[in-house]
Amino acid sequence: ASVAAVGSTTAANLPRTDLVAAEQSAAGLVSVFPAGIGSALVVQAEEGAPTMVDGLTELGWQVSRVITHRSSRLVPSAAQQMAVLAADAVVFTSGTQADAWVDIFGTSTPLTVVTIGPQTTMKTQRSGIKVQVTATDHSVAGIVAALTDFFGQASLDR
Repeated sequence: ASVAAVGSTTAANLPRTDLVAAEQSAAGLVSVFPAGIGSALVVQAEEGAPTMVDGLTELGWQVSRVITHRSSRLVPSAAQQMAVLAADAVVFTSGTQADAWVDIFGTSTPLTVVTIGPQTTMKTQRSGIKVQVTATDHSVAGIVAALTDFFGQASLDR
């Protein structure tokens, strides 16, 4: 079987990969995925967007989806909510996180909102939250680099 990964971080954690998307998103992987006549297995969270399943189906693959996990929402205490809103930044790595944020905080956020990539930015903005920074490398290291660049530039602007 061939193995594909949406991004370099996932690929680095697999024993091997045969295809990795340059644009680290489901749409990016679909855009480089070959047309097929076999079967494909998509492994994702329950809340995962249908981008991969729909895209591979359109390419001719018989697609099975395996749900590996579900997100569960936690309600922070009042003190935790105050501390969170006083932070310098909030990071969203999925649109589901942005939706959960809005359920608890509305559209109130720390001054800086950072997302892991364009798809999360789009979903976060649809939730009514303004995004200041989108990581260009869609990984934890990419988020850290985006935060470092943003706050480094902010200190230079002072």
